[in-house]
Amino acid sequence: MNKRKVIVLFLFLSFLITGCMAKNSEMNNTEEPITVTVWHYYNGKQKEAFDSLLENFNQTLGLEKGILVTAESKGSVSNLEESIIAAAEKKAGSEILPDITAAYADTAIKMHQLGLLTNINEYMTKEELNEYNPFFLAEGSLTENELHILPVAKATELLYLNKTDWDVFAKEKGYDLSILSTWEGIRNVAEAYYEWSKGKTFFGRDAAANFMLVGFHQLGKDIFQESEGKVNIVIDNNILKRIWDTYSKPYIQGYYGAFGKFRSDDIKTGDIIAAVASTSSVTYYPKEVTLYNGTTYPIEMIVLPLPDFYGTEKSVVQQGAGMAVFKSTKAKEKAAVEFLKWFTNEEQNISFCVDTGYLPVKTNFKIKELMKEALDNMNIPNDALIYENSILGLETILNSDLYSPMPFEDGSAKRSIITRYLTEELEIYKKHYKEIGIEQRDSFLETCYEEWIINFKNELEN
Repeated sequence: MNKRKVIVLFLFLSFLITGCMAKNSEMNNTEEPITVTVWHYYNGKQKEAFDSLLENFNQTLGLEKGILVTAESKGSVSNLEESIIAAAEKKAGSEILPDITAAYADTAIKMHQLGLLTNINEYMTKEELNEYNPFFLAEGSLTENELHILPVAKATELLYLNKTDWDVFAKEKGYDLSILSTWEGIRNVAEAYYEWSKGKTFFGRDAAANFMLVGFHQLGKDIFQESEGKVNIVIDNNILKRIWDTYSKPYIQGYYGAFGKFRSDDIKTGDIIAAVASTSSVTYYPKEVTLYNGTTYPIEMIVLPLPDFYGTEKSVVQQGAGMAVFKSTKAKEKAAVEFLKWFTNEEQNISFCVDTGYLPVKTNFKIKELMKEALDNMNIPNDALIYENSILGLETILNSDLYSPMPFEDGSAKRSIITRYLTEELEIYKKHYKEIGIEQRDSFLETCYEEWIINFKNELEN
């Protein structure tokens, strides 16, 4: 073989080998995938649903694109936040930050201030972002023109009612369900129920702070207001008086209450027959009541719209953490967002929501029909509580003014103060109210109000 032929053959073999190496390199995307870690707080059915979808992703789009997602539940929102903050601050014994974390705005803003969060806008087109509910995107935008929390599943609040016991009471008193559409109606019914039942509590709610936060918003003046980059606390006395009259005062009088850890527990024990709670709690509502004496009887639970203050437009809270992506390599960030986009596509998102009581995050004309189709495919009757919960919850977030608490550095602490003044402080007053004579109670309530409003405003504003 002459020298020229040897050179040509060498070049040909080099080209062939290089081409094979390039091809093998492309295949390594799946043979050696990019691993994406997720931390969340899901438990029970929520964790099962998330794990199932994660496995689906890894076996389909993840396999195709060379992405492997692993997940770990931290057990609760508070545990997750503690783990994230410890990892971010590199405290002794802390873990390495994940690639994705479930996050509420208060935690996310701390991570953003540390320069740790990815701007998700860099990995999504405007067309893709326009598919999401704009209220949800606004909550995740911690600075202008950037997105730091992608909504993945949301919840709101509805009214859950033990219709079996309600029907007996309502028939005797001449009520229909429409009276439960306002907070003023709830308060009046609760008093009538207390007298009719010889001292039983009618109503309770989870997340007590939402009553005040959404109430102030609905009545026209948010408690937390931003001006020139600073968060101001604005407490309107007239609105606060309406909060007192429709929640705090009837709570002290025994018309409202909280007995177990959650209000679904209180309905199970017959301590209350009506509760406001998150749509994501629907699976915990019972099909029977078990009284403290051991008596058990079946009940029908129904779900109704969240009551409004009389004369106002519908306002509801939006709840549920989104997902934030931590800064790492461009490849990791892109892979993380790729998973989140897949998870929030209608098919996967609705599947997760139907299983968990959450609500889908995209807004389009077909979302309600897709939700109904998913429920039908699961053979869930349209009169089942989970069916009614899913459809009513979806209609609520599509047709209401959605409120989310403003994220700021002391936001969690301030909301904890509001919670305490609508729970623990009222329990103290309730105990004294029961102990004093009937003739003293009116003046006692007046004293309570004056003390409650002064102490509340002083503590919240300082």
